[in-house]
Amino acid sequence: EMWSQTSSPNTLKMAWSQHRLVYVTSVLVVLLQFCTAQSFFDDFATANSTRWTIGTDIEHCNDGACFKARPDHLAFNASLPNSDNRGLVFQLNQDPCSTDPQACCDGSKCAAYASGHYKCQIPFLYGSFRSRMRIGHSPTGAHTPNNTFTCFSTYTNDPFHNEMAICWDATSTNIHFSYWYDEHMHRVILPLGFDATQDFHTYGFDWHPDRIDWVVDDHILHTSKGEANKTIPFLHTQPILILRPLAVPYDGAATMDVMWTNVTAF
Repeated sequence: EMWSQTSSPNTLKMAWSQHRLVYVTSVLVVLLQFCTAQSFFDDFATANSTRWTIGTDIEHCNDGACFKARPDHLAFNASLPNSDNRGLVFQLNQDPCSTDPQACCDGSKCAAYASGHYKCQIPFLYGSFRSRMRIGHSPTGAHTPNNTFTCFSTYTNDPFHNEMAICWDATSTNIHFSYWYDEHMHRVILPLGFDATQDFHTYGFDWHPDRIDWVVDDHILHTSKGEANKTIPFLHTQPILILRPLAVPYDGAATMDVMWTNVTAF
């Protein structure tokens, strides 16, 4: 028996409290080990169903440009133009939505576009996030479609919006660094000095409790500073790779190439 029947109530109470403390501490240690062990590097040779979820929902209708997330708009271990490597290729187009509208519907909600959507299942709180990629571009070498929006982000809306996102619209010589700790976007748009549609570069951010260092090709391009647990995102978030349409007239298909993604928990 853990305690004898002759133990006093106070002794029992103290022993039980100590037992609970040891148990809670053990659980916290296990959780901490689990979280820190989840750092990963992925070159997308295959679809890793224990790490990522391939989207199948209607997405981003609140932005006025719904798209249907479809597994057939993701290609793993695909050859990458301008590279000897292989990786993950996203497609954004109107197939099969324009010819088979029901293929891009969920119940009564339908989309005019289809694309790939790849979301990490692992929640992170602070860390280093990197992705080597060639952002959304025309698969034929034509101009970048005006309806293209590329993002590498980490996100949650539980219990409210926390997010950090690196994004590009059709002005592919600029980069958007954005973050949310509430429902208001905090964003800076900076020139890159190159056209991100033309070749692979490494983009990312280092997320600390009181700041976010935004990084391009291992150089800090900008730092967002704030108050820990208040004005810098402070909830567990999940990385997402996404190529989606904008609420502008359709201007052609787009492709995004991702060579690898690396996340290191702090």
